[in-house]
Amino acid sequence: MPAAERTRPRRLPWALAVRTVVPAAYAAALLAGLFSPSAGIRPAALVVLAGFTAHYVWRLHRATASPEPGDLDRVEVGVLTVLALETVLKALAIPAPWPLAAHGAAVVALSPWLPPAGLLALPAVAAGLRPQDLVPTLLALEALAVASGIVAWAERRRREKLRVAYEKLQRDAATLGARAPAELGARGGLVRIDETLFRFLTALKERVRAHTALLVLRSGDGTLYIRELVSDHHGGIREDAQIRLDATAFHWIVRNAKPLIIGDLRDPAARLGYYASRVPVRSFAGVPLLGPDGVQGVLAVDGLGPQAFGEAQVTALEVAAGLVGEFLEQIRAFETVKREARDFQHLHEFSRRVSEFSSQGEVLDLLLTTLSQRLGPPFAAVAVVGGDRRLRLEAVLEPWAHLRGQEFGPDDGLAGWVLASRNYLHYAEGRGNTRRPLFAPRIRVPEFPSLLMYPLQAHGEPVGVLCLGHRQPKAFDRSAVEFADVLAQLAGQALLQLRSLEQLRELATRDPLTGLWNRRAFLDRLTAELSRARRYPSPLALLLADVDHFKRVNDRYGHPAGDQVLRAVAATLRSLARETDLVARYGGEEFAILLPSTDETGARALAERIRKALEAEEIPWEGRTLRVTASLGLGVAQDGDDTPDALISRADQALYAAKETGRNRVVAYSDIREYASWGT
Repeated sequence: MPAAERTRPRRLPWALAVRTVVPAAYAAALLAGLFSPSAGIRPAALVVLAGFTAHYVWRLHRATASPEPGDLDRVEVGVLTVLALETVLKALAIPAPWPLAAHGAAVVALSPWLPPAGLLALPAVAAGLRPQDLVPTLLALEALAVASGIVAWAERRRREKLRVAYEKLQRDAATLGARAPAELGARGGLVRIDETLFRFLTALKERVRAHTALLVLRSGDGTLYIRELVSDHHGGIREDAQIRLDATAFHWIVRNAKPLIIGDLRDPAARLGYYASRVPVRSFAGVPLLGPDGVQGVLAVDGLGPQAFGEAQVTALEVAAGLVGEFLEQIRAFETVKREARDFQHLHEFSRRVSEFSSQGEVLDLLLTTLSQRLGPPFAAVAVVGGDRRLRLEAVLEPWAHLRGQEFGPDDGLAGWVLASRNYLHYAEGRGNTRRPLFAPRIRVPEFPSLLMYPLQAHGEPVGVLCLGHRQPKAFDRSAVEFADVLAQLAGQALLQLRSLEQLRELATRDPLTGLWNRRAFLDRLTAELSRARRYPSPLALLLADVDHFKRVNDRYGHPAGDQVLRAVAATLRSLARETDLVARYGGEEFAILLPSTDETGARALAERIRKALEAEEIPWEGRTLRVTASLGLGVAQDGDDTPDALISRADQALYAAKETGRNRVVAYSDIREYASWGT
């Protein structure tokens, strides 16, 4: 035989060797007293401890990071935990009976996670590490392990039953059209359905003398699940089984929509799918449960003897299937009416509440809250169109709230396409061939199998895009699509109405030529700031600026040139003021700058910067350059008892002094005494 074809002996994988040798060697070190207080702290002990700790952390991470760790991995972590605990007990020389109590606590803590055999192995490991107390330690810990194992088994059994019941409830919700599993089970609805089906299948089993009778329904994704089952067989029945359509007798019934009789059944566990072990079942009969959308399930029975069912039993099954179909159709119709009533209530409440809102954020928050309550999407976001026609994510559900504030262009992704086309977009099972991002390539969002996007618009004007994503395929049925459509229309109208109101407010409070606040808005803000300064004592300053010799500009170059000068002056004032300041056109060529939390020194410094900036500014106009200067008067609120008229009067008197003493200068009200010779 050539050397290349010789069979080499299988070597033990290095990882398995390490996992075996390290615990054994460390246990030997513990028995040798390496970590006893009398041995002291030795370098060798520290090296062994560091190696064991690294190994323990490695195995613990591997076991806990895996969604379904194997039994061997669980037992290994349990053994390593006992070794680590014994290290602490020996190093601290903990006296009896505390070591036994500590190991007992570890056994109890690990009992829900370990398999029964592994749980019984832990006391043996703990007792072996304490040979002086081997027998009593072993007996006590084994008894505790058995008790903990029984309690853990009962808890796992209870949780498994709850899981099966909840999964069945979820599939019922999808099959019967309920909005959410909790609603189908509310007020005893699920209990009444269970009782009715159980009694019905019990009577059917006795009528056709069957061993088992069961109702199998088809869920939204096409899989079959056992809705109800009545059997004389005790144990070994998979009531929570999702029947594989390509591997059982149910496949033929669903595919052909015809009854099926099997008189000599071989291997019922494989052919039927709901038995977990070998059973003496020899006959099977099943009929399709027909509905408006085709086959919606199977009603079936099985028997112990061969050729147990004939035409008479199949006829009885067909009659029963018709009754079950009518019963389920009534439930489905009832659930549809309830869902439509709930949807109408949601939409009515949304429409009522948005009419009371005064901000875009309130509308978007209510929109996402309503969608979460009705559809429960893991992902929901709203992008709003800005003044530059770019879109901005203004509302996003957790855990993607960090995307809020991101901006993107109308051509960057699917959201822009929805906005431009004015049509909704619905992907039920992935996005097909398109690889376009939802918003933009740089905005990272998972690819959801179910995707629903709507333009938010009113009267043909787009204001934003609504995006919903779900991890489950076909998560948004027809009713969900219709609900989201109506809600998107209501939200679009509300946003457009708020935008129109905001524009009206702008017209009422903004100067149309310069874009600054107008005199009315300035006086309202001045009153509010004076009131705030009284409540929370803080300085408040006011600047009044007047363009010098503005009439000459109008007379020489015309009023359009004067308008250009006013716009340029307004831009300069806005660029030098803080965000908390208010810049307004007070009237004609006069401007006001309100400075909260600013004393006379700070206001004088800003006024001087404004004066110098205007003096240096070159204003282009029809091929020539215009230059202007400005005079500024400064008034500061005093003693917290000022009125708007008093503060304006001080600033106006200071402005008059600035113009009378040469223009292009800053004068504060406190400086007026220096100009007492006016008019003399």
